[in-house]
Parts: sequence; structure tokens; C-alpha cells
Amino acid sequence: IRRPPRSTLSSSSAASDVYKRQVFILEPMLATGGSLSFAIDKVKEHSPKSIIALTVISSPEGITRLEKEHHDITLVTANIDEKLNENWYIVPGLGDMGDRLFGTT
Repeated sequence: IRRPPRSTLSSSSAASDVYKRQVFILEPMLATGGSLSFAIDKVKEHSPKSIIALTVISSPEGITRLEKEHHDITLVTANIDEKLNENWYIVPGLGDMGDRLFGTT
């Protein structure tokens, strides 16, 4: 079984008063939910007032993961696509967001 890569954190900083703030996490594409779940975990370490995750496209699998792991956050997505394929890409999706963002396609 092929597994998606794990997320890592290279550096982190948060405002000293984040506990009274509403935090927005921007994730262009919610596929497996691994990266967004990891980011939410890191933000929760600072006890924000609330967390809102904003995505452009989400997969049903990613949404299900967030519902299970982070039922206390708000998820806002512009579109829910059909599914993930065997390579963990959203179908039909947009292609690779990083390639689009950095012009490497």
C-alpha cells in the first residue's frame, strides 16, 4: 500500500496573544488531510480562540479526516471534488498546486 508523505515543521512562531485570536489556516487543496491536520495540531498548541481552515478544493476523504480529528474547527471550501486517486491526488482536481504556484509545469 502506497502512503502519502508525512508533514514536517521547519520553524514556527505565534503571536503571544494568539489565545484571544481567531486563526485562519489557508490550504489550497485538501486531499488526504494530513498537512492541514498537522497545521491545525500546531496551531492548537497555542490555544487560539477558534480556527477556520479555508480551502479551494477538498476531497471527501480529507473532509472526513478533519471531521474525525478536528471536529472543533470550521472548514470552508469552495468545491468538493469526487475522490482521491491511487496517487492521493484529488480527482478531477487542479493538477499540482505547487507547480501552478511556482510555474514549474
